[in-house]
Amino acid sequence: MIPRHLHVITTRRATSDEKKAAEERNIILHEMPVTRIELISPSSDQLRPLLAQQLPWVFTSRNGVAGCRHALGELADTVTMPGPSLVYAVGPGTAHEAVFGDVPVVVPDEHNAIGLARRILLDTQLTEVIHWCGVRRRPEFSERLSAADVSVHEVIVYDTLPEPDISVPSIKPDAVLFYSPSAVDALMENGLLPDWPCPLVAIGTTTADALQAAVAGLQQGTSKSARQPGPAGSAGTGPLFGSAGIYTAAKAAPAAMMEMAVQLNEIPDE
Repeated sequence: MIPRHLHVITTRRATSDEKKAAEERNIILHEMPVTRIELISPSSDQLRPLLAQQLPWVFTSRNGVAGCRHALGELADTVTMPGPSLVYAVGPGTAHEAVFGDVPVVVPDEHNAIGLARRILLDTQLTEVIHWCGVRRRPEFSERLSAADVSVHEVIVYDTLPEPDISVPSIKPDAVLFYSPSAVDALMENGLLPDWPCPLVAIGTTTADALQAAVAGLQQGTSKSARQPGPAGSAGTGPLFGSAGIYTAAKAAPAAMMEMAVQLNEIPDE
């Protein structure tokens, strides 16, 4: 007997690892990117003194790594740039991108911003870090470190913007994967919380919290999505969004997300 395929929507463009994890679990992956990244170039006056200190670098997303490389590339002709003393990355995907020569990369056991902050604080001699981050960064990471007297130098190198035209797959999904709070915000800003009576899988507690808030606003009629229709031709907003529950994957690896999607669906043989 051949097990049925699961249809899973991912709210970002699928990586090769994500596609492989889906294929191994008999999942048909439907891409629905809801955000786009705009890189930002920090001033050389900001970067010059920070880079000279050879502080540890922190990345809470792959976008931060891309923004960092872009910023360093623009300064290559004018600044002699020593690398970091150490790199901290929020998860294995980010760590894979955050390779700078032979500088060690540290990944926490818990793949989210709070887990990363906890791991950094285990290095008790640390007093300063550089956080390559986005405009819409969450405050929890820097708050944890600042409370422990670790200075966080935030270098903003990208912004996450909603896609102006989100195309919702015309399927009944078995699960939907959310990788960041900004993905939830993008759906809400577009008036899109589709009528999906399926589990919503989030990476980390901050993304799960954003989904919970969106569902609560929809139920109470206070969210933007609850108050306006979606774009013409879209799936719009439906009362069943989140009705099958919101689940948090502690690991940021695609395999963990896919495995949770499988576990949340009974897959009978056909």
